[in-house]
Amino acid sequence: MKHVAPISLVRLIFSLVLFLMGVFLFFDKGLYGLILLGPAIRLGMREGIEINLETKRYRKLYWVFAIEFGQWKPIPKIDYISVFRTTQKSRARVLTAQALASNEVFKLNLFYLRNKHIEAYITESIDDAFKVAKQMALALDTEVYDATQE
Repeated sequence: MKHVAPISLVRLIFSLVLFLMGVFLFFDKGLYGLILLGPAIRLGMREGIEINLETKRYRKLYWVFAIEFGQWKPIPKIDYISVFRTTQKSRARVLTAQALASNEVFKLNLFYLRNKHIEAYITESIDDAFKVAKQMALALDTEVYDATQE
């Protein structure tokens, strides 16, 4: 199971333009192009998680354009899986104007060692969250707790 945070089309286009400008400046003016490559890569980066339930391993994913990075780790003994409702906020900023947007999402966390957790999944559908949670609970031999009503 792989879950990667979505990236807006505007952000992707802006990062690609910065990246291309940085590469052009690097070959034309030398090191000045490297100044643009850092923000371009940061804007184009997405984060997520990949869980292999068969081998019981997971990794935090970092995607830069089409290249993914991440180191596999064994899944610790999971005490329980929690599904809860939260608000996801995003900020859009253009020069001096700023807008905040928020939407309701459902997160799925794998808890181990009483209070440590792995954030495993984010979705806007409660049905999807519980479907994935039940599938994981079956594979990891644990229980699902519904914290969406609190």
